[in-house]
Amino acid sequence: MIDTAGFTHEIIEVANKTPFALSIAGWGAGKSHLVLTLANLLSKRDQNVADSVLSNMASAAPDIAEAVRNKVSQWERPVLVIPINGMKDFDLASELNRQMLIQLRTLGMDTSLIEDLTPRFKIAATFAERNFDLRYQDFVNRFGENITL
Repeated sequence: MIDTAGFTHEIIEVANKTPFALSIAGWGAGKSHLVLTLANLLSKRDQNVADSVLSNMASAAPDIAEAVRNKVSQWERPVLVIPINGMKDFDLASELNRQMLIQLRTLGMDTSLIEDLTPRFKIAATFAERNFDLRYQDFVNRFGENITL
């Protein structure tokens, strides 16, 4: 058992060594809030949010908040945060891949190398190429009038 500030500090300390973290607690314990808070803190997309997180942490644990602030400010590379809701039954590899692509696209990054490595993209592309003319109306119904292959 560990408190939120301590858990955050632990995540920061091992982030360069172990790129995965797991939070287990009972229903209503705040795991979803914790992971979204960590995602905002570590992704550095909105510095005001990150500063607010650290300020709130300092209210509860000033030493830990200062250690986290120092460690995060020293990071030279961006951190890709992929929060996943484990409440539903899903294929973990597929969900990690899906969420990773969403994050990278949101950042405006080219995902073609990853997509080329993933067989399901090729399968989907082949399906679309073979069925576009035959199932054109289905594609229009799903994606809109301006759909092109």
